[in-house]
Amino acid sequence: MQSNIQDIISSILSEEVEKDKRPNQTLIFTLGNDARSIIENELTTTSSTSSIRAILRSRNNVNILFLNKLQYFYMYLIKCEAERMIYNRFIIYGLDSLICELNDTNSVLYDTAEDTANSHINVQQLRIVNLIYSTVFRIKRKYELKNITFVYGNYSALLTRDLQRLERYWRDIIS
Repeated sequence: MQSNIQDIISSILSEEVEKDKRPNQTLIFTLGNDARSIIENELTTTSSTSSIRAILRSRNNVNILFLNKLQYFYMYLIKCEAERMIYNRFIIYGLDSLICELNDTNSVLYDTAEDTANSHINVQQLRIVNLIYSTVFRIKRKYELKNITFVYGNYSALLTRDLQRLERYWRDIIS
Protein backbone atom coordinates (compact mmCIF):
# COMPACT_ATOMS: atom_id res chain seq x y z
CA MET A 1 0.00 0.00 0.00
CA GLN A 2 1.41 3.35 -1.00
CA SER A 3 1.04 5.97 1.69
CA ASN A 4 1.68 9.65 1.62
CA ILE A 5 3.11 11.15 4.80
CA GLN A 6 0.77 14.14 4.47
CA ASP A 7 -2.29 11.86 4.48
CA ILE A 8 -1.02 9.81 7.41
CA ILE A 9 -0.30 12.84 9.58
CA SER A 10 -3.67 14.36 8.68
CA SER A 11 -5.47 11.17 9.68
CA ILE A 12 -3.57 11.01 12.99
CA LEU A 13 -4.43 14.59 13.85
CA SER A 14 -8.08 14.19 12.93
CA GLU A 15 -8.64 11.02 14.99
CA GLU A 16 -11.32 11.25 17.61
CA VAL A 17 -10.54 9.64 20.96
CA GLU A 18 -13.32 7.63 22.54
CA LYS A 19 -14.19 8.32 26.15
CA ASP A 20 -12.46 6.09 28.68
CA LYS A 21 -9.83 5.09 26.12
CA ARG A 22 -6.23 6.12 26.04
CA PRO A 23 -5.38 8.20 22.96
CA ASN A 24 -2.94 6.79 20.44
CA GLN A 25 0.61 7.86 21.15
CA THR A 26 2.52 8.05 17.89
CA LEU A 27 6.24 8.27 17.30
CA ILE A 28 7.25 9.32 13.80
CA PHE A 29 10.81 8.38 12.87
CA THR A 30 11.92 10.75 10.13
CA LEU A 31 15.03 9.29 8.52
CA GLY A 32 17.38 11.30 6.35
CA ASN A 33 17.52 14.85 5.09
CA ASP A 34 14.96 14.38 2.32
CA ALA A 35 12.28 13.18 4.73
CA ARG A 36 13.17 15.92 7.20
CA SER A 37 12.83 18.68 4.62
CA ILE A 38 9.42 17.34 3.57
CA ILE A 39 8.20 17.24 7.18
CA GLU A 40 9.57 20.69 7.99
CA ASN A 41 8.87 22.57 4.77
CA GLU A 42 6.42 20.87 2.46
CA LEU A 43 3.57 19.64 4.64
CA THR A 44 0.52 21.80 4.13
CA THR A 45 -2.09 22.77 6.65
CA THR A 46 -5.59 21.47 6.08
CA SER A 47 -8.75 22.28 7.98
CA SER A 48 -8.48 19.00 9.90
CA THR A 49 -4.86 19.63 10.94
CA SER A 50 -5.24 23.27 11.94
CA SER A 51 -8.16 22.91 14.35
CA ILE A 52 -7.62 23.46 18.05
CA ARG A 53 -8.20 19.77 18.75
CA ALA A 54 -5.67 18.76 16.10
CA ILE A 55 -3.08 21.13 17.54
CA LEU A 56 -3.62 19.73 21.03
CA ARG A 57 -3.40 16.16 19.71
CA SER A 58 -0.19 16.97 17.88
CA ARG A 59 1.38 18.35 21.04
CA ASN A 60 0.18 15.61 23.36
CA ASN A 61 0.02 12.49 21.22
CA VAL A 62 2.53 12.81 18.37
CA ASN A 63 6.30 13.04 18.60
CA ILE A 64 8.69 13.33 15.67
CA LEU A 65 12.26 12.12 15.88
CA PHE A 66 14.71 13.21 13.17
CA LEU A 67 17.62 10.82 12.57
CA ASN A 68 20.24 11.03 9.82
CA LYS A 69 22.04 7.72 10.29
CA LEU A 70 20.82 4.14 10.33
CA GLN A 71 23.05 3.43 13.32
CA TYR A 72 21.17 6.04 15.38
CA PHE A 73 17.84 4.66 14.24
CA TYR A 74 18.84 1.13 15.20
CA MET A 75 20.18 2.29 18.58
CA TYR A 76 16.90 4.04 19.28
CA LEU A 77 14.97 0.89 18.32
CA ILE A 78 17.08 -1.14 20.76
CA LYS A 79 16.30 1.43 23.46
CA CYS A 80 12.59 1.14 22.64
CA GLU A 81 12.81 -2.64 22.87
CA ALA A 82 14.59 -2.58 26.23
CA GLU A 83 12.41 0.01 27.97
CA ARG A 84 8.65 0.25 28.22
CA MET A 85 7.38 2.99 25.92
CA ILE A 86 4.41 5.32 25.98
CA TYR A 87 3.92 4.87 22.24
CA ASN A 88 1.46 2.44 20.72
CA ARG A 89 2.11 3.33 17.09
CA PHE A 90 5.26 3.89 15.00
CA ILE A 91 5.53 5.60 11.65
CA ILE A 92 8.88 5.14 9.92
CA TYR A 93 9.38 7.63 7.13
CA GLY A 94 12.37 7.71 4.77
CA LEU A 95 13.99 4.33 5.40
CA ASP A 96 14.49 3.93 1.65
CA SER A 97 16.57 7.10 1.37
CA LEU A 98 18.94 6.06 4.17
CA ILE A 99 19.27 2.57 2.69
CA CYS A 100 20.21 4.19 -0.64
CA GLU A 101 23.16 5.82 1.10
CA LEU A 102 24.54 2.40 2.08
CA ASN A 103 26.64 1.89 -1.01
CA ASP A 104 29.53 -0.49 -0.73
CA THR A 105 32.60 1.75 -0.77
CA ASN A 106 34.41 -0.73 -3.01
CA SER A 107 31.60 -0.88 -5.51
CA VAL A 108 31.80 1.01 -8.77
CA LEU A 109 28.30 -0.04 -9.82
CA TYR A 110 26.57 2.89 -8.16
CA ASP A 111 27.72 6.46 -8.54
CA THR A 112 24.80 8.21 -6.85
CA ALA A 113 21.95 7.51 -4.48
CA GLU A 114 19.64 7.72 -7.50
CA ASP A 115 21.53 4.87 -9.18
CA THR A 116 21.17 2.83 -5.99
CA ALA A 117 17.42 3.50 -5.82
CA ASN A 118 17.04 2.25 -9.38
CA SER A 119 18.73 -1.05 -8.58
CA HIS A 120 17.79 -4.00 -6.43
CA ILE A 121 18.88 -4.30 -2.83
CA ASN A 122 22.48 -5.45 -2.30
CA VAL A 123 23.84 -7.79 0.37
CA GLN A 124 24.97 -5.08 2.79
CA GLN A 125 21.62 -3.31 2.54
CA LEU A 126 19.76 -6.60 2.95
CA ARG A 127 21.56 -7.43 6.19
CA ILE A 128 20.83 -4.06 7.74
CA VAL A 129 17.22 -3.95 6.56
CA ASN A 130 16.55 -7.43 7.95
CA LEU A 131 18.02 -6.35 11.28
CA ILE A 132 15.84 -3.23 11.35
CA TYR A 133 12.62 -4.99 10.32
CA SER A 134 13.13 -7.84 12.77
CA THR A 135 13.71 -5.36 15.61
CA VAL A 136 10.73 -3.18 14.70
CA PHE A 137 8.33 -6.11 14.54
CA ARG A 138 9.73 -7.64 17.76
CA ILE A 139 8.91 -4.33 19.46
CA LYS A 140 5.43 -4.43 17.96
CA ARG A 141 4.83 -7.92 19.32
CA LYS A 142 6.48 -7.34 22.71
CA TYR A 143 4.57 -4.15 23.51
CA GLU A 144 1.47 -4.96 21.46
CA LEU A 145 1.71 -1.82 19.36
CA LYS A 146 -1.41 -1.03 17.37
CA ASN A 147 0.36 -0.24 14.15
CA ILE A 148 3.71 0.09 12.44
CA THR A 149 3.63 2.06 9.19
CA PHE A 150 6.52 2.39 6.78
CA VAL A 151 6.31 5.35 4.42
CA TYR A 152 8.77 5.40 1.54
CA GLY A 153 9.87 8.39 -0.49
CA ASN A 154 9.91 6.78 -3.92
CA TYR A 155 7.43 3.96 -4.44
CA SER A 156 8.47 3.37 -8.05
CA ALA A 157 12.13 2.58 -7.25
CA LEU A 158 13.29 -1.04 -7.42
CA LEU A 159 14.91 -0.69 -4.00
CA THR A 160 11.59 0.38 -2.47
CA ARG A 161 9.83 -2.61 -4.00
CA ASP A 162 12.44 -4.88 -2.43
CA LEU A 163 11.96 -3.12 0.92
CA GLN A 164 8.20 -3.59 0.71
CA ARG A 165 8.64 -7.32 0.04
CA LEU A 166 10.95 -7.65 3.04
CA GLU A 167 8.52 -5.67 5.18
CA ARG A 168 5.67 -8.02 4.24
CA TYR A 169 7.90 -11.01 5.04
CA TRP A 170 8.76 -9.71 8.52
CA ARG A 171 5.14 -8.73 9.22
CA ASP A 172 4.08 -12.30 8.44
CA ILE A 173 6.91 -13.94 10.39
CA ILE A 174 6.76 -11.95 13.61
CA SER A 175 3.32 -10.39 13.80
